Amino acid sequence: MNAAAADHGHELATVFYEDSPQSATLPEAFAELTIECRRSGAHAVFTLPGYLGGMAVPRICLLDFLAARGNAQVGELVA
Repeated sequence: MNAAAADHGHELATVFYEDSPQSATLPEAFAELTIECRRSGAHAVFTLPGYLGGMAVPRICLLDFLAARGNAQVGELVA
């Protein structure tokens, strides 16, 4: 992940991981990620392809929440 971040001109700061199973509420680690983006001023979050699609909360809701509350956008790394 460090190499992927560097390849895109970024520095890896933290890795957030969400355990399964999940409820239909905002995942705890995703909420922590959003708070950290806002606190640190980070504007980019990278995930593995399809990762957000596997959450119990719809992907578009997660993306909108991160953009509105964390002022950050998500990019998917090419495997």
